[in-house]
Amino acid sequence: MRRGAAVLLGACLLLIAAGAVDPEETLRSPASIAWRIGLPAAAALLLAAFLALPASGRLALGSAVAALTVVEAGSFGLHWFWRPHVETWIEPEYYQDHASFGYGPKPGISTRAWKRVDGRSVYDVRYSIDERG
Repeated sequence: MRRGAAVLLGACLLLIAAGAVDPEETLRSPASIAWRIGLPAAAALLLAAFLALPASGRLALGSAVAALTVVEAGSFGLHWFWRPHVETWIEPEYYQDHASFGYGPKPGISTRAWKRVDGRSVYDVRYSIDERG
């Protein structure tokens, strides 16, 4: 049992090292940091604690992890079940590349934009941009 946990601990440490190899990809968003470093680090810490604890401590740690897993899974399921249906729309030609800002509204365009959440209108507007942008 302890040998298997030690092997898993080594695998977690390798995953952390693999995430650190390509920092540009790993650090591009909070989600990628969580998946590439946070999750393996948390698993490594739990496995290290599991290896260091006596039998009663391992039982308590395993129970706490199982309870948290059930709560997180239930939270995810409720979020998925009750998430709102969001619809948005704006004319695709509204945006154009801009040298200083990355993108901006196209000069001389008039367009409508709207957003609905669960079928209820959040906004429904018309944008009119003059020829100077």
